[in-house]
Amino acid sequence: MSVEMKGLETMDKKDRKAALKKEAEKRGISYDEMKKIFKENTSNGKRKKTEAEGLETDEHKKEIRRMRTYSKDLGEEKKDDEPNAKRRRTRSMDEAQEKKAKTEAEKSLTPEEWRKEQTITLKGHGKFSSETAFANPYIDFSDAPFSDRIQKTLAAAGFARPTAIQAQAWPLAVEGKDLISIAKTGSGKTCGFLLPVFHDYEKTRSGRSGGYAKPSLLVLAPTRELCVQISEESRKFGNPLGVRSVCCYGGSSKYPQIQALQRGVECIIACPGRLNDLIEMRKCDLSGIKYLVLDEADRMLDMGFEPQIRSIVEKTNAATRQTLLFSATWPKEIQRLAHDFLKDPVQINVGEVNALVANKDIKQTIHMINEDDKIAKLESILKELTANASGDDDKKTGVANGGKAHDKVIVFVARKFSCNDLANKLWEDGFAVDCLHGDRPQWERSKVMNAFKAGALRMLIATDVAARGLDVKDVGVVVNYDMPAGSNGVEDYVHRIGRTGRAGAKGLAHTFFTSKDRKSAHGLVEVMTKAEQEIPPELAAMGRPRFGGGGRFGGRGGGRGGYRGRGGGGRGRGYMSGGGGRGGGYGGRFGGGRGGYRR
Repeated sequence: MSVEMKGLETMDKKDRKAALKKEAEKRGISYDEMKKIFKENTSNGKRKKTEAEGLETDEHKKEIRRMRTYSKDLGEEKKDDEPNAKRRRTRSMDEAQEKKAKTEAEKSLTPEEWRKEQTITLKGHGKFSSETAFANPYIDFSDAPFSDRIQKTLAAAGFARPTAIQAQAWPLAVEGKDLISIAKTGSGKTCGFLLPVFHDYEKTRSGRSGGYAKPSLLVLAPTRELCVQISEESRKFGNPLGVRSVCCYGGSSKYPQIQALQRGVECIIACPGRLNDLIEMRKCDLSGIKYLVLDEADRMLDMGFEPQIRSIVEKTNAATRQTLLFSATWPKEIQRLAHDFLKDPVQINVGEVNALVANKDIKQTIHMINEDDKIAKLESILKELTANASGDDDKKTGVANGGKAHDKVIVFVARKFSCNDLANKLWEDGFAVDCLHGDRPQWERSKVMNAFKAGALRMLIATDVAARGLDVKDVGVVVNYDMPAGSNGVEDYVHRIGRTGRAGAKGLAHTFFTSKDRKSAHGLVEVMTKAEQEIPPELAAMGRPRFGGGGRFGGRGGGRGGYRGRGGGGRGRGYMSGGGGRGGGYGGRFGGGRGGYRR
């Protein structure tokens, strides 16, 4: 830029325009080109950028820098004819024959024998309460009455055959029955409710698709990530049938969601909070809903969505609605919800219903550890994983940060700042890692998840925002850096480790257990015992119920104590004390008689 141009920034708009036109004539270019050159070479643009950057936190800047190394084009799916596109899954003749033999063996069983083998029980409610004969399961995809277009999409997706929950839920849903399904995470529930609905839509629709239409399918789910996952499956199977979907969740603009609803959709997948907002804005009409799905209903109640769910369901027509409820657990709150919303439902239980059951395909390892030793233990686990994968060159291809090749890992932490700190440290150590927590904008979370699914990221540091619903089929290892706390801690533990060992694969789960996690010990021991896992002696000791001397340091002795519960009389042994001696002692807290305090 000429010397005369340097003073243009201080001119008013009119004088600057005249000077730019004069400079454009001198250079033999148009005024618009000159204006563009001026903007690119002055400090105005730079100053604006600096001001915007000043609004960001240092932690967010680090997250953005990490993401720039791997986020190119990860939001777009590659076509099959593009280079580096993922190859379609193929099967060898041996695998095909093995699948055929297994399917034939299962088909030779009676429905009752098959259900017993799959630990499935059926129970009718209402007018079906005395029913003992229910629809036979679909052992193979060919048993289902789905159209050729749905069957082709199933084959293209690479699914071998229906999961246990799909095999039994499909025939009941196709019959039009309301359904309660209690099954562990990763059991294929999403296709379990989508395909029967799409099958019925294809049979009953009239005329051409397109134009405005009232939605006929509503799926409610607790988290954004689960909504996005269901939406992806809905588009995969629904697009060939003309089923249009919209995904509604908070943390992103309402207006694209409103525009989609105004154009017309057949399927809404939504978080209760955002959908309730759209209804209050009168942008969403649910009067045409024929199918209502409550996915992970227990989690929605845990998150406090019951008022919104009830408000939403009231806007649908109960007389013409088929309702499907899916949950991993069956507490009284879910039973009450099912009683209010469902008509004469059939309940499918996979495994034990009134107890938390972890997937037996996941090897659970508990590390009894101090808080300060966690990072060293995590580094040891990652070092072992990296060493085991060092010969696998395929895993190295396309890994961000020139990262270390290993199985995909999710590390769960309790706090958002721990999430950032741990991701920054591991990134600097050369791992292809990023973090996922509720404070990150939705577009960033989507980029992170796309990179993790594509393999550019090999590790994810996450809060419980990722504990449910995320379906990344090739996660090899889950690490509970912080054991989940609170009254639902053990339940959250089961859902966390359920991110691995999905769809029949094997998985590993490492959990760092400290003294402050003592309250979860009993429940954790129960879960591991049912899953036939090895329990550390120290954890087993923590998990044993205490008898006798109540209070803080009571013993097992007899007699009646005084202060704080029943004390350690007789010959009782007080916890962390020398035991009772004779006499009543000063209550449960101080042991009994001559036992002494913490002796």
